[in-house]
Amino acid sequence: MAYKKLLHLLIIGEFASILLAIFIAFQFPQLLPPALQDYLATEAFSGGLLIMALLLLLGLIVSYIGLWRTKPWGRLLYTATALGMEFVSFNSATIMSGLETVFNDLFLISMGGILTLIWATELRHDFVAADTSSDG
Repeated sequence: MAYKKLLHLLIIGEFASILLAIFIAFQFPQLLPPALQDYLATEAFSGGLLIMALLLLLGLIVSYIGLWRTKPWGRLLYTATALGMEFVSFNSATIMSGLETVFNDLFLISMGGILTLIWATELRHDFVAADTSSDG
């Protein structure tokens, strides 16, 4: 099925793009102007925010497995994780280099594509069928 292949490609692309954005953020802080580097150096990250970010990343990875196998819980977990990621960004200012922003934007575009595929295309029936067939 073409939708399943597209879903798999989007999952791979989304995961790769978020890993690259995180890698660039931590390995290449010099891509930011000096004033922004200074600001980030003084910005304190709370332990709660770090724990929440790690839990969301774990939820994202687990949901990829569920989506790949078209499990109903994968679709629900992915949707909840996607919404959770959006609320975390309200915590403080977001500062990214141009290159990091490119990969973050690719991540968000992929997320929109995945949400559209799993809720608004014929692929949504695979998740429901998986739910009813697992009952016995």
